[in-house]
Amino acid sequence: MSELSSGTFERGFPTDWRIRPANFVQFDWCAHTRNMVHLWLPEGVMTADERPLFILSEEADFAFKRVGDEHWVHTFTKPDTLGLHAEYCAIPDGVSISLEVTNLTDRTWPNVTAGVCAQLAAAPDFVDLALERTFAVSEGELVPMAQPVREGLVHHYGSSATATENFIAVNSRKSGFVVAKWWEGEPVGVAGNCHGSIACIHAPPGYGALEPGKSAKRTGGLYFMPGDVEDALRRYRAEATG
Repeated sequence: MSELSSGTFERGFPTDWRIRPANFVQFDWCAHTRNMVHLWLPEGVMTADERPLFILSEEADFAFKRVGDEHWVHTFTKPDTLGLHAEYCAIPDGVSISLEVTNLTDRTWPNVTAGVCAQLAAAPDFVDLALERTFAVSEGELVPMAQPVREGLVHHYGSSATATENFIAVNSRKSGFVVAKWWEGEPVGVAGNCHGSIACIHAPPGYGALEPGKSAKRTGGLYFMPGDVEDALRRYRAEATG
């Protein structure tokens, strides 16, 4: 088979590969209608000065394994760079998630974060292209992340107020249900991308500095539950912060 010519089909984003494995986990949930929530766990791993992994523009072959009833893990090793171990398991009205990152280089990584992207483009109850039903938390209060709809390839927005908890949630179009995502630790980039192809939400895990050969693990959760963003926030605070 010959290589793709430059005129075969236009890539969706200038630096992303046109053909690549999806490497996401799919959650199949019926709220008002059927919703497919896709989770990149992770989309990439970043440090203060480099990006050791970005699955949209390099070869990545996550190995998925079912280890129990609605309990999965996947792993990936990028030689001489990093190792990943992710886990997700059904809980009442949601999924527990974790991600362990291992530094396989010979240098310390400062300020490590993982871009864990929950995509709602295939979740018609929740897709929110103007972030009008999407909320973060600032100084103890829920704040809307509403932004103007724009043309272009990426619409990645944080809240107009600084997020102070690592939590983000989206109300359903018709009231009655909510999707929420959180990770333990301080917020390091709570945001949403409201481009129609992705419609994603981010509240990524942060790992601090990671020395050569060392691993760090963070835990979090996804809620697929009846109620609204206030109900999700109360649950998050009870389960994640005690």
